[in-house]
Amino acid sequence: ITGTSNQGEGMESPTPVTDLGLEELESIDPGQLGESLSKLPQFSNNQRPSQVGWNSAGANLNLRGAGSQRSLVLLDGRRVPAGNRWGIPNVSALPEAAIRSVQAVTGGASAAYGTDAVAGVINFILDTDYNGTKVKAQVGTSSRADGDNTELGVTHGMDIGDDGHLLLSLDSF
Repeated sequence: ITGTSNQGEGMESPTPVTDLGLEELESIDPGQLGESLSKLPQFSNNQRPSQVGWNSAGANLNLRGAGSQRSLVLLDGRRVPAGNRWGIPNVSALPEAAIRSVQAVTGGASAAYGTDAVAGVINFILDTDYNGTKVKAQVGTSSRADGDNTELGVTHGMDIGDDGHLLLSLDSF
């Protein structure tokens, strides 16, 4: 499953695609990417790294409340491997600082992508043409002096020769 059947964008595709850039997601919630996605109506009961529970090792996305195991997670159109013993990808392991946009399909995805996409498909698009260096740092706490969080991300991209490109990304939470 490579995501190549995803023709067009938004309302131009056979099924509606929500396509949000990184800037839009950061304006929704400037914290971690999983936190921003949790605020969108397509997602329900996402598992976040800050939660303590049956799978507190990472962030798992849950489209339409159907369960994280029924959502297919892609990175540049390729399946993200399992991040836990239940076979659910950990999206907090993705290079957040190098992501350009996120696409979500919730209707009719299983017909195009198979049974792993019963609830839908989430495709993280990398910014593979980025040139330069960007740094993101954030420290915060809740209004009740708990829930401390820190985030640091560094991304560097550069052209190599005529046809090559190098993209390095480091995220720390």
